[in-house]
Amino acid sequence: MADVSDNKVSWKVAQHGDEIGPGDAAFIWQTGKDRGIYGMVQIEDSPHEFSANERKDRFSRVPETDDYGVMTTITNRKIRLSHKLLRSTPGLEKLSVLQGGRIQMGTNFSVTLDEAKILLSLMPD
Repeated sequence: MADVSDNKVSWKVAQHGDEIGPGDAAFIWQTGKDRGIYGMVQIEDSPHEFSANERKDRFSRVPETDDYGVMTTITNRKIRLSHKLLRSTPGLEKLSVLQGGRIQMGTNFSVTLDEAKILLSLMPD
């Protein structure tokens, strides 16, 4: 099971599973009034069916009814990239999580390599 001290968290994969793999970086999007990117994780494995232990992980983002996802390691919890900043940054106009209005449905949104480079350049040292 994941433990907050080792920064491991399981994460549901509902779409784009064929594009997610070990070593990939993922940006954590927070919804709501203060929506934006607030963290980053590294994907530890390929999407797979979760074991009973992974589903019972108290930090899991995988409800017991869903059993397909990845294990991740939190690599940065100190990111604060607001949706306003992201919308005003050249090169991020087509960022998938910003499309479709204020409310986003889903757990996984794709990011191009060029967009990832821009996002990484916006992060504090």
